[in-house]
Amino acid sequence: MIKEKAVRELCQKLPDTSWLRKYISYASQKTTSPSAYHLVVGLGLLNVCMPPNAGIPFITSLPPTFYGCVVGRSGVEQKSTALSIGNRILYKVSTGLQGDKPASPEGLIQSLSEKPTQILAYSEFGYFFSNTKTGYGEAIKTLLTDLWDGTPQERAKAGETVKCEKPRLTLLAACAIKYLESYTTEEDWHGGFLGRMFFIHAHRERTDAWPNRGRRVKGEDWLVSTLSKRKQQGIGTCEGASEDALELWENWFLRLQDRKLPPIITGSKTRIPAHCLRIAHLLSFDAGKTSFGENWEIHPDTLSLAMDITELYIQSLCSLSRELSPDDSSRMRKRVIEAVMETGGKVHYSIILKRLQRPQRTVDEAIKWLVASRELKETKTVTDAWYSIGGEA
Repeated sequence: MIKEKAVRELCQKLPDTSWLRKYISYASQKTTSPSAYHLVVGLGLLNVCMPPNAGIPFITSLPPTFYGCVVGRSGVEQKSTALSIGNRILYKVSTGLQGDKPASPEGLIQSLSEKPTQILAYSEFGYFFSNTKTGYGEAIKTLLTDLWDGTPQERAKAGETVKCEKPRLTLLAACAIKYLESYTTEEDWHGGFLGRMFFIHAHRERTDAWPNRGRRVKGEDWLVSTLSKRKQQGIGTCEGASEDALELWENWFLRLQDRKLPPIITGSKTRIPAHCLRIAHLLSFDAGKTSFGENWEIHPDTLSLAMDITELYIQSLCSLSRELSPDDSSRMRKRVIEAVMETGGKVHYSIILKRLQRPQRTVDEAIKWLVASRELKETKTVTDAWYSIGGEA
């Protein structure tokens, strides 16, 4: 889970003229939602404003696509508020970048054929996950997976072929941890889609009954005008990383290969380098190092910052893994543990059944597993059964 201190330290490393740094500062004054959320939104705004011909040569060319998702407790972290601040800035930069949430894969391809560069914003991504398990919903998720890679799309419509040669999609979403657990499966994490999402997991640390006490937070005009200029300036051709940056990259890359991650998120590991390079691209763009008509390279200072941001993503994946249960059985076991803890650490069997409202056989299987693994202690009498956490009496 990402702390405010970590984001403050990161911001101090960003150049004084960095648009991203000033955006995080501005948005953090507007709301008490975690500053890490503003980092994700800021990266998304930079991405959708990047010229469509941008890209970094890696195994293949990495296009300017970015899928960011902020995760936290429902109704506590002000996730949608963080997204709305970014939406307001972007709307003032350009009214033509926001896309409509697709109802079908064909509709999304049609939309991208008319507007190849666009951003989709979801204030509660849990509803998206709940609607994408079968049918059209599953097909939309598959299409979004392809679009992250910049794969050209086409569809047949009324005897004609609708094409989008260079889709450049940005996605920003907020998701409550309960929805992420309930509506995603182990296959989602290993299958590729969730590995393309740049997750940041944070809890709100700051409290303010009336943020800013009615004062107008300064900086919006600068953010809008500067991002507008960035958007219009064009971009040069990236030739990859400089020699010094390549040495830094190789050391980090090899350490990453040896790093052990929780099983449920190992499918995301292979895409961590691509996330890092995309962020390095965005930071270079933000710093004005990608001038139109000139060839440019990723430098060590920029790559080091991108690695720092990527490490926040890795930390988020690890903390999320502790919250997630990959299947129905593990979810039920987690619910049993929660039911025991909510009643003070020791509870009668009948209370567990009443709290969970699930078939008795399903609950019994979960309890049996937890007792066998010594996560629960069972105390039985002739007529009663009591359960407590671990070795507690």
